[in-house]
Formats: sequence, structure tokens, C-alpha cells
Amino acid sequence: MRKTISVIAMVLFIIGTCGIIGGLAAKERVPIVIKKTVIEGAVNNNVIKFLEDKLGSVNVDEHKIRKNFNDIEGLNNVVDYYVEAALDAIYKAGFSKIDITGSIDNKAVRNEIALTANTIVNNVMKLFNISIDDDKRLIISGIIGIGSTKLVQIINDAVNENMDIVTTRIRVEVKLYHFILIKNVRIALYVLTAVFLAISILLSDKEKRMLHLGRNITIAGAASVIVIIYNILRSNYNIKKMIGFKIPLGLNTYLMAGGIVTLAGLIILIAAAIKKKNN
Repeated sequence: MRKTISVIAMVLFIIGTCGIIGGLAAKERVPIVIKKTVIEGAVNNNVIKFLEDKLGSVNVDEHKIRKNFNDIEGLNNVVDYYVEAALDAIYKAGFSKIDITGSIDNKAVRNEIALTANTIVNNVMKLFNISIDDDKRLIISGIIGIGSTKLVQIINDAVNENMDIVTTRIRVEVKLYHFILIKNVRIALYVLTAVFLAISILLSDKEKRMLHLGRNITIAGAASVIVIIYNILRSNYNIKKMIGFKIPLGLNTYLMAGGIVTLAGLIILIAAAIKKKNN
């Protein structure tokens, strides 16, 4: 019985360690995956299409708009609005159909789009030395302001269509993402993981405790590294399938954390083996 409890505690410690490192990594990775695969294309392409339609009268095409596009901070704000809304919508939907409508602040997005669109227009005009009179500029600005309401709905629909690629695994990861954001949950997970480690060691044979400690820590660290590498590969696959190339996910810190845990376990194992040999 004592040995069984020790084994169960060891397994829970390994799961807890993977949960801590993997959960913290999810805080960085999940928003990027949702942004690149579901949101960014829907926002960017529809805004460009909208602007090209409104600026056709002054010979501004998609190429000219895209040339000025990457430096527009306001559009990043729009994307961020949708990323937060998408994460909320996926979390609330559970395993049913995802609808972003109830999670997006349409008014805030509309205002941001109108402001950003006008900024893009002004930048394009300067970049290509396009001269129009003030009256026409005001008309274009007014059209953008009015059209931005319809544009928000178009983007909402495009994002909802993209939600079809959100698999069960991604839904679970989004739930983990929201779960790990709660401070009390993180603290409880830290404490429980430490308790499980203590139980697994204290209930093991006294002369083998150091060996068990090293073994448990090594397995937990290695398991967390495998989990993170797997998720990086899967995330990059999803992103590449949607946008055609991989992106850095910024998870080196968490890979390093898993590696450090593994190394610490190996050091304890080696020390325990040396001690046993000397005895």
C-alpha cells in the first residue's frame, strides 16, 4: 500500500510539473497560434480589400496599400482585440460551435478600424505623392467611417469561418490557457506538485530516497521537454498550413526550464549513485 501511494504521488508530481511548465508555455503559445491561424489573415485581407474599394477613385490599389501596411500599429490593435475575443469565444463555447459575436467589442473595433484606415490612407497619399483636395479627402474619410461598421461584421464573419480549424486539442489548450492565468490556480498547482513529490519520496524506501528523488525530477523534466517540443511542432504545423511559413513561438525559456529540471534530477541521481557506491 505504501509503495502504491508513493508511485501514484510520483505520477501526480510528473503531471504537475508538466502542467506548470506546459501551462506557462501555453500563455505564450496559444495566443500566437490563434492570432496567426484564425485572426490575422481575416483582419488584414478584409481591411485591404475595403480600402482598395474605397480608394479606387484616386488610383490606389492593393499593392500600394500593402507597401505601407506593416508599419500600421493601429491594425495590430485591431488584431489584438480579435485575439482576445477569439480566446474568450473558444473558452465559452466548450465543444460546441464557436461564435465570436458575443465576445468582440464592435464599437471599440469599429473606432480603431476607422482611425487606422484613415492613417493608412494618409500614409499612402504621402508615400506615392497622391494629391487630392480637402473636400475629396473628407468624403473618403466619411465613407471609411460609415463603412467601418459593415467591415467589422465582415471581419466577424471571416473569423467565425476560420474557427473551423480550431480542433478539440486547441480547445483544450485554450481552456488550459485561461486556467493557468488565474493566480490562485498557479499557486495551488505549485503547492500540490511539491506535496506530491514529498509524499512520493517519504513513502519510498529510506535508503533509496535520494535515488527516487533524482529519478522523479529527471522524468518530470524530460516529460515537460517532450510535451513542449510536441506542442511547438504541432503549432508550427498548424501555422504553416494556414499562412505558409513557421514563426518563432518564444518558448525557448520553457524548454530551458524543462532542461534545467532534467539536469537537476540527473545531478541528484549521480550523487545518489556515488553515495551508494561509497557506502
